[in-house]
Amino acid sequence: APPAHYWFLCSVCRCSFETSIASQTLTKTMSYPVFQKDYVKIFADTDSKLVNVTWNGTCSSEEYRASMEHALEYAQAYDLDGWISNTKRGYAVDPSDSEWVSKEFIPKALSQIKRVAIVVADDVFRKLEVESLENRLKATVQHVAYFDSEEEAQKWIAQ
Repeated sequence: APPAHYWFLCSVCRCSFETSIASQTLTKTMSYPVFQKDYVKIFADTDSKLVNVTWNGTCSSEEYRASMEHALEYAQAYDLDGWISNTKRGYAVDPSDSEWVSKEFIPKALSQIKRVAIVVADDVFRKLEVESLENRLKATVQHVAYFDSEEEAQKWIAQ
């Protein structure tokens, strides 16, 4: 039978969204989507202690920042210290968002996130965009790595 659907009220931006699991029933052996829009899907994986942010196209600055905050909120709430950002299917960030990530988001995330794995697209322009972020990340996050596949990223995070 398909899972029941619940509405979650985000404490970050106060939006509400539907998820297939009630946040209060999260256990230590689950991997499931916690947030989903056309442009992003966020999974929480309590087995591997990671949050997986899979981008699917472009979004507005507000949507990008809210998505990042949603992912961090789940990581903090359920003690997930790994982060996978899958950019293979899309990822276009405004320069002001890149600055926001390095100056505001990363310092806040450092108390929780210990390892960041980025799955890069084959597209040259996306690779350049992600590499730009890499320089900012490496200055603050001890363990950052880039991968061609999500499977490789997951293995590295699990080490």
